Amino acid sequence: MRARSRAIGRGLTVAVPLHRSAPWVPSLAENLEALPRGTRVLLSDVSREDDALDQLRRRFRGHRQVRVLRAAPPENTGWRAHWNHLLAHADTELFAWLPHDDRITAGYYERLIEGLSAQPTGALAYGPVVTIGGEFERPQGHFGRPFAAGTDLPEYEAVQLAREWNLGFPIHGVFRRASVRPIPPMPGDRFSDVVWAFGVALSGHLIEVDDAIFVKRFHDGTTHTNWEPITTEQYVEGLAQQIRAGSPVRDIAPDTEARLHAGFTGAPGHFPPWVAAP
Repeated sequence: MRARSRAIGRGLTVAVPLHRSAPWVPSLAENLEALPRGTRVLLSDVSREDDALDQLRRRFRGHRQVRVLRAAPPENTGWRAHWNHLLAHADTELFAWLPHDDRITAGYYERLIEGLSAQPTGALAYGPVVTIGGEFERPQGHFGRPFAAGTDLPEYEAVQLAREWNLGFPIHGVFRRASVRPIPPMPGDRFSDVVWAFGVALSGHLIEVDDAIFVKRFHDGTTHTNWEPITTEQYVEGLAQQIRAGSPVRDIAPDTEARLHAGFTGAPGHFPPWVAAP
């Protein structure tokens, strides 16, 4: 981690869930070396199908802020259980997951922390996503959302975002750990991250930081690449369960679930609607 940067990351944990990660160790190490000074790092590999964890352990030997988790999640080593395992071992105010194969741009976490700190009603800060590889022959940017954060109650904004936007983008941002619950189950754990982001948005606004760019790399091993759509009924029920569970930090307006169901009246029969129906 950078010794020359301002100690803005002392309250931040960055967790890296490893799985067949050996091809990505060089770029991942560059990401970790660019983190703000004082950032705590959690590394875990529950499948241990290659030596990626051992490579990283050797590379960051002597870095007191880097911790390797040895225990696997009980019974289940799927991606959702793995990510939740990492979240459960954090003890800082702020947290972020960093996939092994993606890239962060210079100052990414510093900008997100500053953006979140400037918005007391914010639960999570994220930046625009640039997608590369896979189906994207040329880098493709995904910028902006349908409306600015803070124009309505967080839960009302969450419902609108779930209907009109891809709530998968914010999962790579920085969030207040006290404002979130573990990633919830969905059929085959497909789009659990999207439903989780909706749950976060019930706790506070999702703050977009324009100059914090996240680079998402698609390839044959990308988790999302192999997901089939789910039904809109399954998606809406997952969102409704988040509403019923409530926010860990605030009360939610009692008409939120009714707004959710009304908002999806007449929606396509599958989720996400931007891919072909199964």
